[in-house]
Amino acid sequence: MRITPLLPRIISVEQTAFQHGKEISDNILVLRELVNHINKKIRGHNIIFKFDMMKAFDRISWSFITHVLRKFGFHPHFIDLIYNNLNATWFSVLINGSPKGFFKPSRGVKQGD
Repeated sequence: MRITPLLPRIISVEQTAFQHGKEISDNILVLRELVNHINKKIRGHNIIFKFDMMKAFDRISWSFITHVLRKFGFHPHFIDLIYNNLNATWFSVLINGSPKGFFKPSRGVKQGD
């Protein structure tokens, strides 16, 4: 099973980053248009709130990830592959450019390369 056909069921339409045909900068443009619209239509004091979500990648629970994958009907073998990938992660702290010890995380997911 390919994951691409499932993405529209899993990812909110409001999500703009890391999706084919969408750019993270789209949200900035939407906000800019909103500000222009409010300034033209509503006289007086205007307020727009922007909430920046916490770094979910750093905090997400591995059991929550597997629970959500199960709820969306992913095959248990696929869920095991994801969990084993998360569980195989080790971190090391660099002190003065040298690694000092290793530790195993219990939450969060890898990012980047």
